Amino acid sequence: MKPVIGITSNYVDDDVYFLNKGLGALGQDYSAVAVDYLNAIIYAGGVPIVIEPSYNENYLRDVLNIVDGVLVTGGNDVESLRYGVNSSSKIGRVFRIRDESDLFITDYAINNDMPYLGICRGLQILNTYMNGTLITDIEPGKYIDHSAVNSEKYIKAHSVNIKRGSILFDAYKKEKVFVNSFHHQGIDKLGENLRAVASSDDGLCEAVQMDNKRFVLATQWHPEMLFEDDEIHAEIFKKFIEACKN
Repeated sequence: MKPVIGITSNYVDDDVYFLNKGLGALGQDYSAVAVDYLNAIIYAGGVPIVIEPSYNENYLRDVLNIVDGVLVTGGNDVESLRYGVNSSSKIGRVFRIRDESDLFITDYAINNDMPYLGICRGLQILNTYMNGTLITDIEPGKYIDHSAVNSEKYIKAHSVNIKRGSILFDAYKKEKVFVNSFHHQGIDKLGENLRAVASSDDGLCEAVQMDNKRFVLATQWHPEMLFEDDEIHAEIFKKFIEACKN
């Protein structure tokens, strides 16, 4: 059987947006995830199922009991007090329900040695869970602009330098690749038991892994947006799916 992959989703309370599209009713909330994540998992040989953000731990545990791995996706900023930093006007909107849900899923995956792939926010959730901290808003001048919000999803924004002896190097077979970039936050203090395995030329950590687990990898860029234009980025998902078979 193909591995079943649980994919986290965003909590959306903008009923007006959906009403303007002719969908739903006033007062409805939504669970939303970009189809790029699902397509990448399907392409790599997995079967994706979407996990709704929820405070219901019994529901989350039931879902996690039937999946072979989890993909923690991008989305809203993490609540800053969770990593010991006061909030500020530069932090985007946060949703406590998503934070609680993602942290529960991450805890389950780490403690049950379940393969974990984090993308963008997924890297930041993992770092937060492992007692690391985040840069709440990447400082212009100190770092390059990592938030290319007006670019097409497959447009490369900068290069990343990949360390040999990492899952990423095994996937890409290269020490440097070009990636997209859609984030305004990043890792400040690296979390416990995490190893930085890629960085941009400005020194910002772009990927981490855990060496004492079956498969724990997280990237700050979005390979799920890139793989259809540049197949090399599918190799991350292939490595993830392979780990979920074992």
